Amino acid sequence: MRRNAFYNHSGMYFGRRSYFACFAATALFAATALPAATILDVSANTSTILQNGDTLTFQVISWNFARNALSFGQSIYPTDVSFSLVTAPVAGAGNFDATLQSADGTTSAAFTGPRTFSDGLMTGSGYTGAVSTLSGYLHLSPLLSEALFADSPVIVLTYSGADLALGLDSYTLRQEMQVSLTGGPLTVGALQGPVTLQSPDPPGIPLAAFELDGFQPAPDQNSVNDSSVPEPSSALLSLGGGALLIAVSCLSRRLTRRRDRIAREKSIVCNP
Repeated sequence: MRRNAFYNHSGMYFGRRSYFACFAATALFAATALPAATILDVSANTSTILQNGDTLTFQVISWNFARNALSFGQSIYPTDVSFSLVTAPVAGAGNFDATLQSADGTTSAAFTGPRTFSDGLMTGSGYTGAVSTLSGYLHLSPLLSEALFADSPVIVLTYSGADLALGLDSYTLRQEMQVSLTGGPLTVGALQGPVTLQSPDPPGIPLAAFELDGFQPAPDQNSVNDSSVPEPSSALLSLGGGALLIAVSCLSRRLTRRRDRIAREKSIVCNP
């Protein structure tokens, strides 16, 4: 009589050690297959949808400020930075955390100002009418400015709140952000750089969702309406494929060892 054995739903026999070796390998794969954030270039988009936790990043190209500062005998590093982001009128928008960050990500400073959109008016070649505006202001010491503007920095806006439609007809997201750089008597508008949208992926599949008897998902799939089942993410597909390969590999080694043992036993019987 065999002890310490498990059988999966197909009746396949697994010894305790081989079974838990397969499960441990699958758990390790699950732990290392966590999804990463998705980053998209939205510079040319006229609109986008922001969800809770999303981050918009605007590059601030500042070489024109440095060139003008030199001609006036001023420092090439600005001491004051302000920005204004415009969009079509919005209601019930959430809050933003706004920071100015160096190109290498090692230095940052937080903007002051309202953390959400306020009502405003805009008159331009592509649009005239009501808008919503998000603004921020930042004063920098000479040393901090030098660290931030050693290369073109970025303005990082992290959103918290309900889904928000951001955009203004006839303008791209790159054009909807205006940045002013000031040093002494000089104020220059920064050039518009690339805009990226970073969205955190949903968390990975918890290991508790797997049963020990055959790696079956804990929920009863037969009780779920097909129309309500979401499309699996790429991370889930990778996890399932990896788990299947690991299980097949463990089973294959098990069957190979068993076949070799039977062959040796037959050899002993036939050749005493």
